Amino acid sequence: PLVAIGAIVSPALEGILSNTVPENEQGLLHGVSSGLLAMATIISPLVMTQVFYIFTDDVSASTPGFPGAPFILAAVLTILAMIAFWFAVGNGRGVDTVGSSATATDQ
Repeated sequence: PLVAIGAIVSPALEGILSNTVPENEQGLLHGVSSGLLAMATIISPLVMTQVFYIFTDDVSASTPGFPGAPFILAAVLTILAMIAFWFAVGNGRGVDTVGSSATATDQ
């Protein structure tokens, strides 16, 4: 069920971001966005398996371990990304779109 949220969020985020750059830079924006997604897809399993190993290695009766550590790390990183996105789009005031910056003097 949570993966479905990612499938909904990704196109919405691409739409919001595409409204922030001029038309001649759309390819650059989507290229960088796709590149970051690819890097995250490669790096995430490597990091999360190591976190899982660290928190479950040498588990005994006195140290129970914590196999949920990768999920906690993922939640923290998601919250940090949401905070960064919140500040990037102007604290909820909306995104300034490229074509909507007309003022009263322009009309």
